Amino acid sequence: MLLTRLLTPLEVGAYFLTLSLVTAASIVAQLGLNHTVVRLVAESLSLNQPGRARMVVRYSLYLATLGILVVNTILYLGLGEWLAMTLFESPLMVKIMWVALLWIAVTAFQTLCSEILRGFSDIRLAAVFGGLITSVLAALLLAMVWVWQGRSDLEQAAVLSIGACVASILVAGFFIEAKTRQLGTEGQLNIKEMLLISWPLLVIAITYFIHSQVDIWILGIFHTQEAVAIYGTSARMTLLISIPIMVVNAVVMPVIADMYAKDMKLELERVLQAAAALAMIPAVLVFIGFAIIGGPLLAMMFGEFYRDGLSVLIMLSLGQIATISVGSAGYALMMTGHQNLMMYITLAASIITIGLGLVLVRPYGATGVASASAAGLLVQAVAMCISVKKTIGIWTYVNFRQLPSLRSLLYIR
Repeated sequence: MLLTRLLTPLEVGAYFLTLSLVTAASIVAQLGLNHTVVRLVAESLSLNQPGRARMVVRYSLYLATLGILVVNTILYLGLGEWLAMTLFESPLMVKIMWVALLWIAVTAFQTLCSEILRGFSDIRLAAVFGGLITSVLAALLLAMVWVWQGRSDLEQAAVLSIGACVASILVAGFFIEAKTRQLGTEGQLNIKEMLLISWPLLVIAITYFIHSQVDIWILGIFHTQEAVAIYGTSARMTLLISIPIMVVNAVVMPVIADMYAKDMKLELERVLQAAAALAMIPAVLVFIGFAIIGGPLLAMMFGEFYRDGLSVLIMLSLGQIATISVGSAGYALMMTGHQNLMMYITLAASIITIGLGLVLVRPYGATGVASASAAGLLVQAVAMCISVKKTIGIWTYVNFRQLPSLRSLLYIR
């Protein structure tokens, strides 16, 4: 909301494209370690191997630093400018490329710090340092600029976002140091073991990003940055639907690894079905609200220019509903050693999304791209749910009769 009032639609479009590039590069730089660290730390603590958990944290930070250096070097040597000018034809992106490189580094470290805390089952701190502090600080800084200056530019908005992220990392690092200092020495870990687990997770993360962000990239290539701005604001609105399942996933990731290690499959199924049902209730209510007053809501929050994003909002929301209907199926695969299967599913869903997006973008514009994204999410959801049943032997779909099983979430340490 603040960005659409501080920046022109052209700058807002460039902001979303730059953020998409930053997200993609930070995912690659993390080398799949963000999900690996959750699984291995939770698993090590469950098996009473604190020394192994300590080594997981140490190795993940070392490897992520190396990944950031490699990715940023490649972008600095010309790939970043080529993407900005050749792919998106955006001089604004070229102008802030140096800022984007810093943004990539802090985003990668912020995500990794949050997932380390999640591996320790400290869900509160993981949520706080996974984006809450950054979002609040960035919003406060942008609000100050709005009050004092009235307008801003793309570079200033990006720098303020980076500053908020750095503050989050510094405080998160203090808590991580305190937790690892208390760990014993029992258990060992070979760095090769981490890499064998993380590389399929990296492919999953990349393909999931492609699946979730390729729509913006396709629009950026075939349409104007103003169209990207409208699409991006509508996509941000769908976060109101996806927030419940994001919260659920944040909580259940270490629980899945813990319960699976102890062969508590029946209990795990009940918890996952109940958590999915809990996430579905507010998601459906928000979707109904979008269907009734979505257009006026977009205009009120972002400005009259963004009212045209209603059809995009509805289609993307349907895709999120499909994802929520199968709960934490994807994380159930990744946290139980079936990351290769999850990799194939996300690859297939991404191919479907890209193919449909390229076919529909010219005749139907942003609405066609949003429809392709929703179709890909539906295919992915069905495939994940069936795969969990075949590999682990449990269902993760919404089951309102299991809501009383949510008391099992108190199982978290």
